[in-house]
Amino acid sequence: MQLDERDKARLEYLLADFNAVKAEISRRASLQRVTLAAYVAVYAWIVPQIASDQVTSISIGSIWVAGALSLLFYSREGLEIARLAGLIRDRIASEAAQLLAATPEALIPSEMAPANPVIDRLTRRYNILFMWSVFFVIPALTTVLFVSRRWNQFSSLCNFGTSTPYITLGTLVAVVGTIILLRRRP
Repeated sequence: MQLDERDKARLEYLLADFNAVKAEISRRASLQRVTLAAYVAVYAWIVPQIASDQVTSISIGSIWVAGALSLLFYSREGLEIARLAGLIRDRIASEAAQLLAATPEALIPSEMAPANPVIDRLTRRYNILFMWSVFFVIPALTTVLFVSRRWNQFSSLCNFGTSTPYITLGTLVAVVGTIILLRRRP
């Protein structure tokens, strides 16, 4: 099959577009890893405070806020990665296949491969377990440990400092936001 100059140029543009989209997917996946690393760094900051019993309500609030923001960013990037993969699958592969008289599956098998129900189901379960553990269970256990060590302070409202209600409100908003984000994950 011979391509005329116009089709060759279109094919070159499609290839350049494919490479740019794949690079963008890679960049966004790297941003997800950096986000998780930053969230782990927040915990690395708070673990010595917990071990020495120097943890404060601000520290507890910050792990929830950091978790909610990290999860929000991570989820947004995941949705953008899925959108970009769809762009490759639905637009670039189909146009290139048409030009080359081939099937999209033959041109870009990594994006066109059919789902594997067993692996996809396991991957989804592991993802749910990982996300809930990292963004909810661990912060919840940290919060329970903090509250249990200071229960006598919390039982009397007159021991609350002026900033504690605002920290508590911010923490509750972050907890609710985290639960909403975790429940809506695909």
